[in-house]
Amino acid sequence: MVASTLDKHDDFDTQKVNDSSYTSKHMTQIFGDGFSFSGFEKDKVWLKMDDQYLDVSDISGADDEGDGRALCVADFDDDGDPEFFVHNIQRERHMLYRNDVNRGSHGVKVQLNATGGPWQAPGAIVRALSGGRTTAQVMTIGTGFVSQNASELIFGCGDAAEAELTVRWPGRAVESFGSVKAGSKVLLVEGAGKAADLPRKAFKLKDPGIPGLTLAVGARLEKLEVAGADGKLVSIPIAGRKKPLVVNLWATYCKSCVGEMGDLAKLAAAGTDVVLVSLDGKEDFARANELLAKLGVKLPSYFAADQAFEKLLDPERLPMPTTLFFAADGTLTEALQTTIDHWSGWTAATGGS
Repeated sequence: MVASTLDKHDDFDTQKVNDSSYTSKHMTQIFGDGFSFSGFEKDKVWLKMDDQYLDVSDISGADDEGDGRALCVADFDDDGDPEFFVHNIQRERHMLYRNDVNRGSHGVKVQLNATGGPWQAPGAIVRALSGGRTTAQVMTIGTGFVSQNASELIFGCGDAAEAELTVRWPGRAVESFGSVKAGSKVLLVEGAGKAADLPRKAFKLKDPGIPGLTLAVGARLEKLEVAGADGKLVSIPIAGRKKPLVVNLWATYCKSCVGEMGDLAKLAAAGTDVVLVSLDGKEDFARANELLAKLGVKLPSYFAADQAFEKLLDPERLPMPTTLFFAADGTLTEALQTTIDHWSGWTAATGGS
């Protein structure tokens, strides 16, 4: 497969391909452009419920198509439940998934301090007895391919008010640390026989931004760099306009985008400034223009210029259609990620039509 693909290129050079520096540069470009050999499989999240595992990938929001190569599980906000930090090889994209399943967690967080061997006590087995059930976890250092979790363990207590903790230290005897209250964070020092309380510094992780956009509602944008039909950059002023501006992000392969063109034209006819920005590739510029002409759409139409848009949006995450509403001073007041007829101001802006 690889050889047949490479043979299609005029500059195919076996010596170059066998050179590690050439291969490394080639792979870096592939991943930098957002491509992957993974087939864009969606990530999976499984939730254990009694004696079975449920696939909660889609409802968790963690079913990303990125090529995940490292996973770190840790309680980043110190609220008692674990979050996921995922590193994707494409575009060096990092994603932090906040855990909101059980706010105000009723569990126990445990850190270890061994007096014999490595202080993190890798290989130690910690058991927590609560509500008549015993849960066991092993303290590990490496937790997968180029991955390492935080050196602490989290035990859920359910409705129980406390948990009884024991530790089998690596190569040594089992030590009991007695009962600790649910919701606590403790340090278990080998030989102490009693858990030491650790302070909790819980805080709220930021809410996710608008999917696919780095621009937040309330942010101000002076201008938008786009490309004309000839591929040359064009600057659309956003701030300092006489009236608000609506920017619609669409693509020819998006059925809903094409289907709402008549409504966008109706919005413009009612007196609203509307600009179309296509996310089609450069090779599809002509096709996009032909489609607009066929639909009879006469709105100002441009194309996303890679160098101008790379800091504003990520097309792979962006739902389409997405319509951005800018105030006259350039402030983003709303981002609608569905068809324009679902916009809260649709009836007023079109006179009820």
